[in-house]
Amino acid sequence: ATDLPLPSTSSADLTVKVDARNDTSGAVTTNVSGTIDNIGFMQSVSLAAKETKTVTFNPSNTPALHVNNPRVWWPFTMGAQPMYTASVNAAVSGTVSDTATTSFGVREISSANVQGGRQFTVNGKPFLVRGGGWASDLFLRTDVRRITDQLNLVRSMNLNTIRLEGKPENDEFYDIADRLGIMILPGWECCSAWENYGSFNAEKNKVAGDSMESEAKRIRNHPSVMGFLIGSDNAPPSGPEKIYLDSLKRADWNLPVVASAANASSPQSGNSGMKMDGPYWWEPPAYWYNKQLGGAFGFASEIGPGPAIPEMDELKKFLSTADINKLTNYTAGQYHLSPSGDFSKFGDFGKAIDNRYGKPSNVDDLVRRSQLASYETNRAQFEAWGRNFSDTSKPATGVIFWMLNDPWPKLFWHLYDYYLATDGSYFGAKTALRPLHAQYSYDDKSLAVVNTGLTDASGLSVQVTLFNADGTQKADETRAVNSKANSAVKAGTLPQPSGLSTTYFARLLLKNAAGQVVDRNVYWLSTKADTLNYGSSDWWITPQSGYADLKGLASLPASSVNVIASSTVEGENTRTTVNIDNNGSAVAFFVKSSIRKGNGGAEVLPTDWSDNYVTLWPRETLTLTATYRTADLGGAKPVVQVSGNNVSQRTFPAGG
Repeated sequence: ATDLPLPSTSSADLTVKVDARNDTSGAVTTNVSGTIDNIGFMQSVSLAAKETKTVTFNPSNTPALHVNNPRVWWPFTMGAQPMYTASVNAAVSGTVSDTATTSFGVREISSANVQGGRQFTVNGKPFLVRGGGWASDLFLRTDVRRITDQLNLVRSMNLNTIRLEGKPENDEFYDIADRLGIMILPGWECCSAWENYGSFNAEKNKVAGDSMESEAKRIRNHPSVMGFLIGSDNAPPSGPEKIYLDSLKRADWNLPVVASAANASSPQSGNSGMKMDGPYWWEPPAYWYNKQLGGAFGFASEIGPGPAIPEMDELKKFLSTADINKLTNYTAGQYHLSPSGDFSKFGDFGKAIDNRYGKPSNVDDLVRRSQLASYETNRAQFEAWGRNFSDTSKPATGVIFWMLNDPWPKLFWHLYDYYLATDGSYFGAKTALRPLHAQYSYDDKSLAVVNTGLTDASGLSVQVTLFNADGTQKADETRAVNSKANSAVKAGTLPQPSGLSTTYFARLLLKNAAGQVVDRNVYWLSTKADTLNYGSSDWWITPQSGYADLKGLASLPASSVNVIASSTVEGENTRTTVNIDNNGSAVAFFVKSSIRKGNGGAEVLPTDWSDNYVTLWPRETLTLTATYRTADLGGAKPVVQVSGNNVSQRTFPAGG
């Protein structure tokens, strides 16, 4: 256990507890000793036959466990992830009988309800949770490389937290999270025996208590773990809650305990400070800015915009041609959605596609437009929480995107798909989660700069440029701004020139004091707003009453791009640099790049892209990077395949 004298992190008090157990039939005296770095500690312990004692080392009996200038562990968005190792042994008459080791990080986490929302604090700093809900493998198989690949994608996306509900995952999962600085919020599961409190009897009480104590002991040393949700959709009544809290006390649990992932209370833990008000189906970007239901205020423990149709390459891996073509039938049951009546059909998602972008002429059109829909609403969800984190009234304190990943191939609820392909869903979120980020607000047309780091950034500027759908520039303004650490600041509002086309573009360039672009963000907007019918809201959706008109995107003039790519081998990985140049006369909209296994080959997955689905104006050039395992090329030469909504597909050599 680690204790920091917050707000200072200049020292730490370490406490080491060791259970020493005598398995012999006679009394014995053992020397229990250990080390942490260059700190040594030792106690002599007398144990009766079969006796167990807890041996405690702390600064009162081992002054060296008061550590000056400790290596403090942070979530990766805030700092570094140094780890310590504690090694202990028990020796009898000078002979070592047993040894044990554990890794840990010096950090301190607390939480409190702030204006109704659960606010977590890490090392004394408010921590805005922007995370995703984890889905374990369908058959609970452990594949460490696959878990590593997924958590690397999570960190690259700048998603800072993963919520675990009921499937606590293996030890390797927590080890990887510790190393990467991704926070983990575990808890018990809804829709199962865990919340069938009326059925608890003496045996279930024992199982619940033993499970809680065992799980707490297993994960308590991991610095990535930030608390425990003892309820999910409900809070436990007094009996089960006491069982859980007593078990946690026996396990020396010193992290926040939250009554429920929903807006619920338990007798001892009080109100959860969480909300679970939906949505679970597609909503337009404007939804997230309204402080109603699942909008950006408080802590939303599981909300997301539902459908996320993978790209065609992935669809062909798990759907027949007939099933792919059936995707355009919004009233048809889709096997790779949910058997639930609410989630078995595309329904309102398809209606939004038709009304906002125009009815797709074929399934390829639907797939392209679904990438746009996923990108823009996922970006808005995370951007709204980033902006409202700094609100003085009903601040946004946390959001868990439902869900992060797939236990099997499916058509909804993910930020990357089962095959670890990253499409519009992923890159919309990745854009919103950049550590120093300029963004647009759909509610009041304001601009903001969000800084998730712990260092102020002064001398910045936001250049905002508006373009009509035909590429004509309608406004170009630059605003000076100083960004505050771990907060959001406003940077004026979007220009409102006359003569905007119904569908238009806004490009935000955030520049540092030297004039270098540190963030780039492109929006496709409409002079007609999306509107919502809150009076007809259900637990899983708020229907739309009006739709933005983005149909101009379907009639953009054709454009073309040129690509110069090169590859270098870095250890077991290859890194490909992709320079994309818009050499056409029109905007090149939503251009996707992929690494292929030679000409005509399959996509290399997983690939970590610095950015993707980018939009370029004539004579504009962007540089992207892609990193992937060299072995995944299967001996082929890497090729870059590029296509866009108005850019024909082409391939380019990537060297290597």
